[in-house]
Amino acid sequence: MICQLLRLVLTALLLFTYASVFAQNASTDAFNLDGEWKFYWQELLTDTAELLKYEAVNMQVPDDWYDNHPFEREGYGTYYRQIKVSPNQRGLGIYIPHLFSSYKLIVNGEVLYESGKVGRSREEYTPYREPVVIHLPRSTTGELDIFVQSANFDHLNSGMFYSLVVGDYYDLQKALNSQQNVSVFLAGGFFITGILLLVFSLVYRQLEVQIPFYAIVSLSLMYRMVGSSPYPLHAMLDDYNFFLAIRLEYLTVYTSALFGGLMIFSLFPKQTIKPLNYIFYVISVIGIAGVFLLPPIMFTSLLKYYMYVVLVYMLLFIYTIAKAKYDDEPTSGYLIAAMGAVFVWLSFQMINFLNVGHIPFGVNIVLISLIILLCNLALLKTFLEKINRSKLTEAEVEFQRSRQIMLSLISHEIKMPVAKLQMNMEMMKMSKNSPEKFWAIKDKLVDTSYEAVDSIKLMLNDFLYFMSGDQKVEDDLNVQDLQEYLQINWKLPVELSSNIPTDKSFSTSRVTLRYILNTLVGNAIKYSRDEDRKPEFVISSQENRIILELKDFGIGIDKDQVKLMGQKQTKVTNNSEISGMGFYLANELSTKLKHSIWVTSRGSEGTSVFLAFDLHD
Repeated sequence: MICQLLRLVLTALLLFTYASVFAQNASTDAFNLDGEWKFYWQELLTDTAELLKYEAVNMQVPDDWYDNHPFEREGYGTYYRQIKVSPNQRGLGIYIPHLFSSYKLIVNGEVLYESGKVGRSREEYTPYREPVVIHLPRSTTGELDIFVQSANFDHLNSGMFYSLVVGDYYDLQKALNSQQNVSVFLAGGFFITGILLLVFSLVYRQLEVQIPFYAIVSLSLMYRMVGSSPYPLHAMLDDYNFFLAIRLEYLTVYTSALFGGLMIFSLFPKQTIKPLNYIFYVISVIGIAGVFLLPPIMFTSLLKYYMYVVLVYMLLFIYTIAKAKYDDEPTSGYLIAAMGAVFVWLSFQMINFLNVGHIPFGVNIVLISLIILLCNLALLKTFLEKINRSKLTEAEVEFQRSRQIMLSLISHEIKMPVAKLQMNMEMMKMSKNSPEKFWAIKDKLVDTSYEAVDSIKLMLNDFLYFMSGDQKVEDDLNVQDLQEYLQINWKLPVELSSNIPTDKSFSTSRVTLRYILNTLVGNAIKYSRDEDRKPEFVISSQENRIILELKDFGIGIDKDQVKLMGQKQTKVTNNSEISGMGFYLANELSTKLKHSIWVTSRGSEGTSVFLAFDLHD
């Protein structure tokens, strides 16, 4: 079921990816405005008549304005380029991913769009980032004079760091909408995963600590999908505060890496190198503190160095997981594949971030889809394996506990038959020189020795059976089956109450149930006097259960002792009907079969032992 669901999710992701790639490339006439532009440093120009008044430099786009030029990172300027299109061509548009950190687009002297507010100082300008597609005006001559005023006082990058694209307006808008829709769709997947896991980890405190770590990673990636390129959150929220947006955008880089590292290191503590763990934590916490305390122009400059660190640690994560798998720790090959996909995705992010190349949006989405799928498969398989191993460990602990209890009970119960044998041996030794004395006591010696040996054999058989682990639920019995079962195995009266459901049955093990009832019947007969009425079975029903009562009419048991029945220290006096070991064994075996057992004293009238079986259709 889970695999089918994941397959459906992956199919949907790939369909969205295909749609986005198709939309992105639908316009065959689109072209980038890469190459040489005129750039006027510290000038805000709007018309071609002004161009001759100021000195320009040739600026390669896309790039920072301070690369290969003696300009400051903080400042303002104007880009100019003339392009030729078909005269009177309709429906043209220009796609601007965003500039750092505010810009104004002017074409043929007309202001078409302003992102934030361009100013000559930090006080005058307002930063804002959002990718847009803007209608271009018709030109009778087919010439478009494009001016882009840009100002930056708050970011590592300055100016036209990304390519501008001219093409059919509707195709460009469709491509942008498609990219934003895919990002929102993936963000929804991260959000649901993160919130569900976070709620579960808060409600069920016994869950593994890696669950909330993975939840925080998912929520961080959720924001990355909507709060970074192509910025669908900015498109949905008008005038989204630049400083809040950029701090959250960079903060989630650090939190996703930090809690991803915490998840890997806590999953495989034996394989991690502790000093390297602490170095990673310290660097990540310093980065987080920088986002809160430093101005944007500083913390945006530090991110690329942190990404180099994360790439190195991704290799360490892969090594850690591979080593854990080699050491037979509970892990999954999916996790190694997921870390490999994350490493490739981070490498592509670095390429885009440093603007040394361009990774298609569709490739980015496919990688993120793979990461989601592989991480969920890996963690599901890893946690299931951990749960299974934990259950096996708990079962082993329970087995050892039962073994110790049985050994302590046998060591206590076996003292009496051993003492009898020892006393008989002493009596035989003393009478070896008096044959007539030996012949007088030989019958008693043989009988008591036989009883002692028989008791020891019975204890050993009980212990071996109990420790064999063969008490499996494998039979279905109804009321008639139970009645026949009792009559065949024990020659005791069976009373059947009225109104017992005959169309339902209960699950048990015939062999183990016989062992339980042998113990109980043996005790009932053992402590009944010759003149007492013979023990009997009574079958009745209560709610959705069959109740089997074994009644005896012997010497009874003290009510205070009833409370101790089934406990490992139970040792009722010789006048009791049930010994500690016998009832403890019956109680433990009943628990393994998921039956309930309890004892009720009827005072001088005897004792009743009850077994309850849950019915099913």
